[in-house]
Amino acid sequence: MIIKILTSTKMKRDIITIQCHPKNKNLARHMCHFLKQKYGTLKVFDDEHNYYHMFIWDICYIDELRRTISVYTDKDVYYITKSLKQLMVNLSKKKFIQVSAHTIVNTLHIDHYYISTDSRRIIVLDNGCEIVVNRHYKDIIDRYIFVKDDE
Repeated sequence: MIIKILTSTKMKRDIITIQCHPKNKNLARHMCHFLKQKYGTLKVFDDEHNYYHMFIWDICYIDELRRTISVYTDKDVYYITKSLKQLMVNLSKKKFIQVSAHTIVNTLHIDHYYISTDSRRIIVLDNGCEIVVNRHYKDIIDRYIFVKDDE
């Protein structure tokens, strides 16, 4: 069996297409199931209180402001009813890091980071959004960047 990965800039960023022979349909389903289990989903709602199951890899970062948890993707903002502490327990195993008392970032979306002139660490996501790292969490970011560079 040959497995190929083809990339195209014509496809949307949030689409993964698995193409196979009809006899390999079950294998393709198992691959999809594996991806869903590995990265998981999160139940979120929009401004009109419509609920959705969002894939974890679609989330850029999660922010808490005045007891409201906002989930940011490339395009939209959704909301969630869990606390940030509950989320961090579940998401820490899924490539999320906490960068302040109120913000969790998906490491899959980190493009780069830099240290500003006032010695603050700034994370730049692949959608261009910049997130300031709280000084109490700078060691976590430094460890993440150090480990990532070693891989």
